[in-house]
Amino acid sequence: MVFNAERFAAGDREHARDVMREFGPLARGVCRAYAECEDHADDLVQETWLAVARRAVSYRGEGSFAGWLRRVATNVCLSDARRRSAHRRFVVKYVAMSEPEGRHDPQTALDQRERRRLVADMLTTLSEREREVLVLCELEGCSTSEAAELLGVSEATVRSHKRHAIRRLRAVLRTPHGHPTRVRFGAR
Repeated sequence: MVFNAERFAAGDREHARDVMREFGPLARGVCRAYAECEDHADDLVQETWLAVARRAVSYRGEGSFAGWLRRVATNVCLSDARRRSAHRRFVVKYVAMSEPEGRHDPQTALDQRERRRLVADMLTTLSEREREVLVLCELEGCSTSEAAELLGVSEATVRSHKRHAIRRLRAVLRTPHGHPTRVRFGAR
């Protein structure tokens, strides 16, 4: 089977089906090595084929298609691992920052639990990409350019997602009287 980038990029379904049938086990094998479970592997395989479709025209035929596909699948998996790692680091940092230091009265402990619940609820109001950008830029301390590179998007896209995330969180934080709660996000 010979991979034809033009046919694949043009949406030739028959060619795409042949390529996926021939090279699907290779893509799945790479993705399984990085996946947490079979469902996660399925998602990574799907993301790999979407990346192949987007990047098909960049395949120059130098070297084997299998090698190129292996690299695309690995990049997809590494990007996914970075996103999952950033989310885990956020959770660990948030829990550590929220834990009471020393002895506190029961009301303080209750307030802290309520704050943790509020933040978790607020983060669910964001899209996945907005949440990723906010975690990377505000909690991990990444610059706009670093976040853009990690997420595989432009710096303008990162700034846009960050702006929308902050706007959405400020709307959630409005008090019942309509006055915004004072929240300061870093300016990076």
